[in-house]
Amino acid sequence: MIEEVQCPKTGRIADGRKVAEALRAAPSRTLLGPVTFDARGDRAGAPVALRIWRRTPDGRLDYAGNDAEP
Repeated sequence: MIEEVQCPKTGRIADGRKVAEALRAAPSRTLLGPVTFDARGDRAGAPVALRIWRRTPDGRLDYAGNDAEP
């Protein structure tokens, strides 16, 4: 369910339906390139990669599941 949402920085109320319509209407230009959405609201085009980080015993950060060499 799309509802009105208040922006924590400005205090303005955004109508979720209008935001969704604007996102579906045309590609949004981002730092990663144009972003578009399909009819279901899923991002069209590039797949989404989820990376989980963990701290190694020596304090470094590494992707979870990768073998970190000391």
